[in-house]
Amino acid sequence: MSDDSNNISYCTFNIIVEKQLYDGEDFINIYPNPIDNNLTIISIIDLNKVSIEIFDINGRLVKSINFSDFGFERSISVEELSTGIYFFSIITNKETLTKRILKN
Repeated sequence: MSDDSNNISYCTFNIIVEKQLYDGEDFINIYPNPIDNNLTIISIIDLNKVSIEIFDINGRLVKSINFSDFGFERSISVEELSTGIYFFSIITNKETLTKRILKN
């Protein structure tokens, strides 16, 4: 920027962008649903520390997995689960998302 006398001035600023989880349920997709033996989880953002918990219809924890570097996609085996309705929770350091899943 310069004035009428051609004196030049400079301005410096920093922009800080923080990684942020998306609001709502759109940042995670879980498929297929209903599930046979494997469940695939896809995130639109790169996730680090993630815990996955699966609860049966009575609220009992039936499976728990921890990832130190989840990334964008993971498949997990649910072969040991009986046929029925389950609640799948994915827990990050900022948010917990719970979805209902059906095991064939």
